[in-house]
Amino acid sequence: RDSKQMLSDTQVVGSYVLDSKATAARLAGASVVAYALLLTWSFAVADRAELLPSEQRAASTAAAVLLVAVVLRLLERSVRPDVSQGTGIVMLTVHSISCFTAVLLASAPMPQVKDPFTGCRVHLVRWSEWVVLAFLMSFCVEAVDSRSMRAPLSFALKMCISTAAGPVLPFIRGRAMWSLTVGMSIVLFSSIYVRLGAKLRSMKLRPLNWPKGGTPLEREQYRRSVASCKLMGFCALLWTIFVLDFFWAMHKHKHDATLTAGPFVMDCMFDVVSKLCFAVVVGEMHAALPAHFERDYSRWFAEQMNIVWKKAQDVLVISSASPARPGSITTTASASLAALLGAEHAAQFMRPFEHSVAAHLDETPGLDPGKAFLHAISCAWHEVMAGVAHTGVEAVYTCQCTITAAYAQVRTVELHASALADRSAAVIVMRDISDRVARHEVEKRLLQEASEKRFVLESTGRRMDEDANRFTRHEVKNGMLSAMYGFQALRDLHEKAAQTTTSDRGAYDSAFDAKIEELNGMLQRTLDTVLAQAMARDVVQGVYRPRREPTRLDDLLLQEDVQDGRFETAVHPSPFPVLEVDPKLVVHIHRNAVSNACKYGKKGGLVRTELKHDGKTLVMRVCNLPGEGHRRLLALADPAQIFEQGARLHDADTLSAGDGTWIMQKCAQAMGGHCSLSFTEEKTVFEMSCPAIEHVSDATLQQFELPFNVRAIGIDDQAVQLHMLRSIFQAVDVPEDRILLFGCDDGE
Repeated sequence: RDSKQMLSDTQVVGSYVLDSKATAARLAGASVVAYALLLTWSFAVADRAELLPSEQRAASTAAAVLLVAVVLRLLERSVRPDVSQGTGIVMLTVHSISCFTAVLLASAPMPQVKDPFTGCRVHLVRWSEWVVLAFLMSFCVEAVDSRSMRAPLSFALKMCISTAAGPVLPFIRGRAMWSLTVGMSIVLFSSIYVRLGAKLRSMKLRPLNWPKGGTPLEREQYRRSVASCKLMGFCALLWTIFVLDFFWAMHKHKHDATLTAGPFVMDCMFDVVSKLCFAVVVGEMHAALPAHFERDYSRWFAEQMNIVWKKAQDVLVISSASPARPGSITTTASASLAALLGAEHAAQFMRPFEHSVAAHLDETPGLDPGKAFLHAISCAWHEVMAGVAHTGVEAVYTCQCTITAAYAQVRTVELHASALADRSAAVIVMRDISDRVARHEVEKRLLQEASEKRFVLESTGRRMDEDANRFTRHEVKNGMLSAMYGFQALRDLHEKAAQTTTSDRGAYDSAFDAKIEELNGMLQRTLDTVLAQAMARDVVQGVYRPRREPTRLDDLLLQEDVQDGRFETAVHPSPFPVLEVDPKLVVHIHRNAVSNACKYGKKGGLVRTELKHDGKTLVMRVCNLPGEGHRRLLALADPAQIFEQGARLHDADTLSAGDGTWIMQKCAQAMGGHCSLSFTEEKTVFEMSCPAIEHVSDATLQQFELPFNVRAIGIDDQAVQLHMLRSIFQAVDVPEDRILLFGCDDGE
């Protein structure tokens, strides 16, 4: 019985309905209460009458036999309180109610009533017993292989209602109602054949080798299914005989109306036989099922432990104290020890090996694998037993040590030792963690190297940020110096104007406005320098999102160019439309393109900017005349390499980092476009194209008109929807003669 305690899933074993003593006790108590209520009802609705002498003798005999059965059942439960668990309680209840009924019938006049249609005597006390026990016995049969109360309750209620028709029939005065009640009782009783057929069909679907295969729980379920099927067949046979006896008594009384004791004697005999046979069959089956399960589980558990012992990757060691020789223990190791020590050294420990703990505890194992193993086991035994002696309960000890394995290899092992509270035995698990230790060392070394690399990268990043900040400070300083120069120029202009006459006031105003405009441009360029650097960083890192706004690119780019005759701008179409673009990205690309054209093109040569928009795509070209080193550019196999990071094609330019064109490409890609460069004998052309839609203003929307040949067609089967469609068409100025609406009538 200890095998059940070793099962991990304790909710599966003992989860069948009648395995619970509490459920069986509640069921038995409810049955006794129902039986008492039915007895009270029978005494209240019928008159009592004496039995015939032969009937009284039959009742006395049945009472004596059932009383013996009750006494035997009580003795059995006093000797073995756990016998059959809840089933024993149910069987004791069945015998007790049957015995009590027989005693009542044999000792005093009991309520009887005559059926008005068959003329048979109906003993209400007997039927009170049968109604209750029909429910109790049906529930017990169906609950053999059931873990839910639903199926047993449903089947038991059908049998109970079917049996309850017996004591009700004598009180029915209409033949039609009497026949309907009998028919209902037969239909409900036939459910026992339906359940028997369902159980037989489920058994046929089982594989032939099912009892031999599967887990203990599966074999337990199979045996319970077989037992439930046999019990259902047994009950179907007995209760069919009871039904035939009922109709036989009805037929006999129809042909012989004299008062006879035959039916009552048959009922007594049937009652005793059915209760005794039912108790024997059900009791034996319920008692045998746990024994079968324990045997199967013990065998399965032994097989699983054998597999663990032979196939475990870790070394399992069982050490037990030797009572005859204090200080010595007997050690047995699993087969996996051969993989650690080698087959030659492990063979002696794979069978019981007795050794002294003290002798190997202080011994230096050296290079002998056998001595190293005994030293590790002795240390683990000593420590875990010391823990037991200190705490007085089961103890666990864990440590790491190195042993000499096969071929003189030094391996790191982890020992987990647990000992019993009586210090008689210990289980030691030896796990080879050499690979894990080596991996840990490699990971530690890699983490150290990664930390060093991260330090270098962070230092480089900080240095780059420092350079960028230095550049920003330099540009801001230049801008501020220019602004200070502008303020000084304004002061000089004002002091000079203070010394002039009033007639020169107009010249002073125009000069003052020019200086203010120049100062504003200086400050704006300083701010753009700071913002452009931050924007370029976001673009390079791929986190910048274009901020599109209505922009007049021709005016914007003309402001960027110095109007000294060297720069010119051409647009198509003209006037150029207002486009939805990110002006900062476009200006950044154009400024760098013009800067490169001035730097690498012909000195003082013409730089031409062309803007073109076809309704969907913006194309910007910056063209310059050939400069120094243009032949080398013409020889390039793939001009696209210029847009790679760090690409430098002019060695003389020592101030350039080679990232300008790369950042320009990134800016174009941020707007969903791309950049390209082409070289010809006459010129160098930089081209940027990206999607751009034309900005539609409110004024443009107000001026828009539909073309003359536009017609509006609306289809709907609701008049209100057609009215709304007409309103929509009128709102966009579709003339009435070009509006067609369909669905106004059934034909449409």
